[in-house]
Amino acid sequence: MKILLGMSGGVDSCAAVRVLQNEGHEVVGCCLLMTEHAHENSESTLRAKQAAAKSGIELIIHDCREAFRQFVVEPFAEAYRHGRTPNPCVECNPAVKIAALCKAADSLGIYAVATGHYAKIDRTQKAKLCCADSPKDQTYFLYRLSPEQLDRLYFPLGSFTDKAQVRALAEQAGFTAADARDSQEICFLPDGDYTRYLTEQLGITAKPGAFLDLAGNVIGEHKGIIHYTAGQRKGLGAFGKPMYVKSICPSDNTVTLCAADERFSDTAQAENLTWCSGQAPSDHFTAQVKIRSTAKAAPCEITIADGIAQLRFETPQLSPSRGQSAVFYDGNVVLGGGYIV
Repeated sequence: MKILLGMSGGVDSCAAVRVLQNEGHEVVGCCLLMTEHAHENSESTLRAKQAAAKSGIELIIHDCREAFRQFVVEPFAEAYRHGRTPNPCVECNPAVKIAALCKAADSLGIYAVATGHYAKIDRTQKAKLCCADSPKDQTYFLYRLSPEQLDRLYFPLGSFTDKAQVRALAEQAGFTAADARDSQEICFLPDGDYTRYLTEQLGITAKPGAFLDLAGNVIGEHKGIIHYTAGQRKGLGAFGKPMYVKSICPSDNTVTLCAADERFSDTAQAENLTWCSGQAPSDHFTAQVKIRSTAKAAPCEITIADGIAQLRFETPQLSPSRGQSAVFYDGNVVLGGGYIV
């Protein structure tokens, strides 16, 4: 089978090439230009070219910088303006990365596309998104993929149990990326400083306002809501005891703080719901739900009405954050999810 593989030149995409080739597939690489700094001769593009040459495969370059700005960077900025904590990878995968790969594949007459994500597709019946065998499972960032996208997708690294195996495969194949450190930052924020990016690159400013306690009393002054996310402890100031961000209210420019034991909640709401199968299991069901990428999935009762999911957890969860995703699982199968409101 002919497969178009998203290639960055990193260890995951290099290993994915070798897995697909070992399975007998004809692989074509596709380097996506996404961030404002990407171009035909940028460092990441050159890495992809070198990896493709090493693999003996054709590489095409597809420019999706405008889509990345529209669907990732602008919503990222808008979220912080409104006191939400965005997760740009959740937006990027369906609207930019996978969409661009499918578009590029169509132009070449190729149906199947692949990436180096840690996830699986179960094709025993209709394509289902499933958790990878690795602790690095990335399904939390992929839950908004459409049924049509899932039908075309392959994840060659889904059966690897740890990253050491992936690195070993890349090293055996002679890829220089085998020793590269895993990226921990948002791709368009290489230094991880999102507030500086918002202010210096996007011109977003935020005026000071009041810190409140849970009773609504003013207990201090904050430096602007874009500097805070739910659950944050650092950079708040001294209050005689550790305090954390409980909630952010852009309408009155306040940030409510709480003590450590007041961060938990056994309820949440999610909207803008999407479903991997195209529809919800029912209006009322139980599932395991993750409210952040690093959290464990927790048992939860879900009731859907007027497009909003009411979540009631068996045990209180730490700091549900507006703008983050609640992702619903049935065992290792991803059902769908939505944005916490």
